[in-house]
Amino acid sequence: MGLFDAIRVGLSGLNAAQMGMEAAQNNVANVNTPGYARLRANLEEVVVSTTPTLNLPGGVRVQGVEGLRDRILEARVATTESAVAGADSALRYLDQVESTVAPGGSSALGDPLAQFFGALTQLSARPEDPGLRAGVVDAGRSLATKLSQTATSLSGQLGDAQRELALHADRVNDLSDRIAALNRELAGTGGATASHAAVLTRRTALLDELAREVNVSTYVDSDEMLHVTLAQGQALVSGADAHHLAVDAIPGGGISLGTADVTAVLTGGAMGGILAARDATILPALARLDALASGLATSVNAQHHAGFDLAGNPGGDVYSVAASTGPGTVARSLKFLLSDGAQVAAGGAAAPGDGANAKALAALAADTSTVTTGTTPSSFSGAAAALSYATGSAAQKAQDDRATAGALNDQAVAAREALSGVSLDEEATDMIRYQRAFEASSRFLSTVSDLLSELIDSLGK
Repeated sequence: MGLFDAIRVGLSGLNAAQMGMEAAQNNVANVNTPGYARLRANLEEVVVSTTPTLNLPGGVRVQGVEGLRDRILEARVATTESAVAGADSALRYLDQVESTVAPGGSSALGDPLAQFFGALTQLSARPEDPGLRAGVVDAGRSLATKLSQTATSLSGQLGDAQRELALHADRVNDLSDRIAALNRELAGTGGATASHAAVLTRRTALLDELAREVNVSTYVDSDEMLHVTLAQGQALVSGADAHHLAVDAIPGGGISLGTADVTAVLTGGAMGGILAARDATILPALARLDALASGLATSVNAQHHAGFDLAGNPGGDVYSVAASTGPGTVARSLKFLLSDGAQVAAGGAAAPGDGANAKALAALAADTSTVTTGTTPSSFSGAAAALSYATGSAAQKAQDDRATAGALNDQAVAAREALSGVSLDEEATDMIRYQRAFEASSRFLSTVSDLLSELIDSLGK
């Protein structure tokens, strides 16, 4: 190997060491960058063939700089991130619902129901007592107010869920647009280069954000274009093109992607969690409240009509409800109509001291056919208890799901970090190694330069 060949070998060593140091320095600089995968300079030996049987060393060649990524691990992280975000969103809404309707909650219905029917039981024994009559009016009005307030609170949560879904859909659309733009940008960066790796880092970070919004599946084609789809294959990102979600503004309304209704396939991410809380808990709770209000008005009014008030007049309506125009509207419209205890039709006949109808009204509390939700009849207290149990069970399940999702996400992130994460200790070691390699190449070139100078001097003599 001649001196000029030695210079070429030494320069290749300088270049390789410099590329390795730059990769290590970039890794350290991006130790906290979301989606970043540590860079590695890929080196290969250069062999110069002079004859079929003689190969001479030709130095080192930098094949490129690539990020250490595993698409399976990245997909696993995206899946578990989606599950965590979904559980968090569901739990946030379910905690609100549970605090509203659970026993001891701000709008729990068990006590108001017991107080109303308890007041009627007391009145049946002393139907002429004005204090007991006033107690029935107060308890009946309180029950109507509590039922209406509960429905109003849950309707507010339903509206909040719909508005939040629209905000998340806007976020999904923005992220889809940005991923599609990075796909287009990636096509112009070439292969294993630092700029190519930087685009992949940004795209991975966006995919992690998108997975926290909605459950997605991904694949990368031969041109390294990232394709993002929903659970049943509906495309959010198709290479360079993005497709947008749209949310119906009506509370409880659906979500579409183009002309397809995709509400049922959004089962993960923040949107999936909100939908799960809305469709499996909030809407059924409002349906139970509507059934309870309707059953209360129908059965109490019918029995009240069969009795006589303190003045001997037939009983009139006790409660009024409006026709349903949406979830919770029946319960929200419930009103107590009696303004005076004398209007309570406690008597079974127009006779003093008769409390037979008050007793019959009180007996409605034990009637298991007064409230019908779907095809299942129940009593008033049974309907209230079922409402509390359903919301409590849903909240507990969401807590369990969050714990499980969090543990799986921790494992997935740890696995990805083991491959792609930056270790400051390792990078410090690499920088020292490449620095020494650079210094060695520099000394080698200096030696070659000295030899070349001596050769030139000797030729000039």
